[in-house]
Amino acid sequence: GNLNHAYFQGCQNKTRTRSASKMGNQASSAIAVAKARNGAKDIMKDVNAALGNVPKKPPETRKEREKRSKQRKKEYQNKKNEREERRLKTEEMWRKHQKENSAGSKR
Repeated sequence: GNLNHAYFQGCQNKTRTRSASKMGNQASSAIAVAKARNGAKDIMKDVNAALGNVPKKPPETRKEREKRSKQRKKEYQNKKNEREERRLKTEEMWRKHQKENSAGSKR
């Protein structure tokens, strides 16, 4: 087919990054939507949301970070303990198993 055909052009445009005009169109439609939604108040927020410029979360405070790390440590400890218990159980089973089998093999 003809690669200059509009269809292929469209495909190419899709793969490229969003062009300025596209951004503009999106912004204007976002503004229209915002106006319709809440009588043109606080439009910028809606516009930014539509363009994907969502405000960043504030960086976490030291307290929050410490809380999270504590939580992680606790989880890790629990996992470790569980692993240890499982290991001991399997060892116990294995020992029992070997005892039973060694008795059988001596006959």
